[in-house]
Amino acid sequence: MFKATLKLLLLAVWALSTTPLVAAQPSSRWYFGAGFGQGEVEVIGHDRSELIYQRLAQAGLQPTTTIGSEDDNTNSRKLYGGYRIKPWLAAELSYHDLGHTTGLFATDLNSVRATGNLRSEYKAISVSGVGEWHLINHLSLLAKVGIHHWQHQFDLDSALIDISDTRNGNGLLYGAGMQLSLWSNLSLRLEWERLADIEDEEGVDTKTLSLQWDF
Repeated sequence: MFKATLKLLLLAVWALSTTPLVAAQPSSRWYFGAGFGQGEVEVIGHDRSELIYQRLAQAGLQPTTTIGSEDDNTNSRKLYGGYRIKPWLAAELSYHDLGHTTGLFATDLNSVRATGNLRSEYKAISVSGVGEWHLINHLSLLAKVGIHHWQHQFDLDSALIDISDTRNGNGLLYGAGMQLSLWSNLSLRLEWERLADIEDEEGVDTKTLSLQWDF
């Protein structure tokens, strides 16, 4: 569905770029948007062995060997609002539901083998500056940089183990994208963002298609 929507967006960009219209500078200072997309958790080799060992040890268990891996693809959603300080610069506040990933683990506890499921769920709130450069007709390029506060819930579940642990912290956010004006106060936004420095990961990458309303 996401790929099909992207194709329709690119077709609309081509159609509007061949229409003799003049792109208007944003007249509204406030805007609000909502979007959906796909995320990818940047864990090297999908390996969760170290994180599993840490959580078991913190729970008072004594694992001797631990292995575990996790998928990296998620479905993501976001809500955002912003204020245009200048026609080309805005301050933006966003809520990111980065989705969840699942996997399997195995560990040895006092010579007893335990196997089960693991799950990671990610959320974040971010504040960023967004630069906007108008190109042809109704099409603009976007670039953003800011900070985010993340939350990571990590669950281990088996016949012998039931652990749910939530951590949070701060990291850098940066991204780029494009925006297509549909009507005077309605736009489509397509963007890539990286929410970096989430626990033991390099970060979570998201590709989001949003509908934005200026008011």
